Amino acid sequence: MNWTRNIALCALSVCAAGAFAETTVPTIPDLTMGKAKKADGNLLSFPVPKVGIRIGGGQWNSFMVDGGVDVTFNVPIIPLPALRVDGEVWGEPGNFGQNRRGNALSVLGISTVAMSYFGYGPSYYFADDNGDRHSGFGLKVLGGITLPQGAFVEAGIILGPPTPPIFFSIGERF
Repeated sequence: MNWTRNIALCALSVCAAGAFAETTVPTIPDLTMGKAKKADGNLLSFPVPKVGIRIGGGQWNSFMVDGGVDVTFNVPIIPLPALRVDGEVWGEPGNFGQNRRGNALSVLGISTVAMSYFGYGPSYYFADDNGDRHSGFGLKVLGGITLPQGAFVEAGIILGPPTPPIFFSIGERF
């Protein structure tokens, strides 16, 4: 019994010696300007925003095409996962921007759940339906799914115009 204990202790000492023989010298952490801001907890160090471009179609008094650009970024000061500034235009496919057209600028709070996201926030819109013009503040609500390589699909509605525009879009974030 004593010889098995000795063999076990010898094996353990060989393994321990091998583990200590291949240790490396600890490296000094990289504190370049970008990483130094994160390391010191500076609240004013904002991450790089993501820019999205999208096209789509939907319903607003008739079928309309839609295009938009958005910028999404995290703001450590506010208790939202992300903030999105969103601009879009829509019009009839045959004579874009002539008789029936609209545009909106929105600021949305965005929350993510797995591969999907949703958000809502105030929107300023302008809508021209054959000379019947409306503009004012409303509410934009959207939901989307993030796809591989920065692609996304989303649906959104702007509550405020007499007939709320509803659009389905596909796009990419950079």
